Amino acid sequence: MKFPFFRIDESEFSKQVAGHDTLPVWKTSRGIAVQTILVLLTVGVLTLATLTYFNLVQGLSVADVVLSLVIYAPLLYFTFRGSALATVLLIAYYTLDKIATPLVLGLAPNLISLVFWAIGTGPLWVAFQVERAYEKSKKAPTAQ
Repeated sequence: MKFPFFRIDESEFSKQVAGHDTLPVWKTSRGIAVQTILVLLTVGVLTLATLTYFNLVQGLSVADVVLSLVIYAPLLYFTFRGSALATVLLIAYYTLDKIATPLVLGLAPNLISLVFWAIGTGPLWVAFQVERAYEKSKKAPTAQ
């Protein structure tokens, strides 16, 4: 069974590669990936703030959250701009974040972290594949 977040059909993939510079950026795979991560980060920060407010979890300070967001910001920016390297680094950092956050909070890695990870890394993986194909298409000699 394949995860639906990690796939893109061939016609959409071709459309993404061919329209890399002409599609509205929020309709590109990289735009969708960045939007997805921003939504997940927002939900995560709000959930953490709520749980901390009601003293249900302890372990992360505001400085920890701000530092994490400072790391996310350039990765998101360069992913949005179409950097395959930034996309891979964002996948790696997001994965580490989904593993480390529950551990820092004194919890075992759990299903919620796994679901957030799958929802977040799926679009990033698709964006990475599109960026690689686009880079290859730019380097390929054009037939005349």
